[in-house]
Amino acid sequence: MKKTSILFLLLGLALSSYSIQALSIPDTENFLQAEGQILKSVIRKIDENQFSLRVLYRYEIAGQSYEGQDVPSLSVNFPTHSEALKSQAEYFEGKNVTVYYLKDRPSEGTLEVKRLRPQWLGLFLGLSLIAAGWILVRRARAST
Repeated sequence: MKKTSILFLLLGLALSSYSIQALSIPDTENFLQAEGQILKSVIRKIDENQFSLRVLYRYEIAGQSYEGQDVPSLSVNFPTHSEALKSQAEYFEGKNVTVYYLKDRPSEGTLEVKRLRPQWLGLFLGLSLIAAGWILVRRARAST
């Protein structure tokens, strides 16, 4: 019972923290756009069952050149080399891309802007797990 309550508390804290962070991302309409180009994309082997894809791109804003590597959908690792290759095909060298950036932070461009509304659900579930974990802790203490 004690392990379960600790697990609930930890999962709740992690989910709530992630949801709060995701909710702090500005809405899509606040982003400006610039044209950019993929410089390179590299697959790296992490271990036998994990591969990562790193994409490097360049874009220009008001005559200032920037480089970036933020592609949120690629922040996860791929279980096979072939899956990483499929994603790499979308980001081939020389491809023209749209880079999204905030006016006050042009050096922090990204190739994807997604504002998912389920963060509120994640926050609710996270807080519910924390509450359930707290209740289980209280019951465990009361029964001893």
